[in-house]
Amino acid sequence: MLVIALYIGFGAVALAIDRRALLVSSLAYVLFALYALFRQAGAVELSWALTALVIGSALLLLSALWHHARAMVMRGLPAQMTARLPYLDRAVA
Repeated sequence: MLVIALYIGFGAVALAIDRRALLVSSLAYVLFALYALFRQAGAVELSWALTALVIGSALLLLSALWHHARAMVMRGLPAQMTARLPYLDRAVA
């Protein structure tokens, strides 16, 4: 559960800095953690299929809604921090 929580935290940071590579670099760890979690829950035969379904769905949804999710994360950050991050929908002066 800790690895999955860390991955969600990395996801929030990746959204804030607008870098998908941060999620991809830690994907192997979260795949193994989800596999182990499903296996421990009793889905021994389906653990890889469920892992692929959950991660695939989450990444597909996140890639389709990247800009909307990024806007939500940026709204929760202080103005001083958002001024230092890549532009969202602001015009470049």
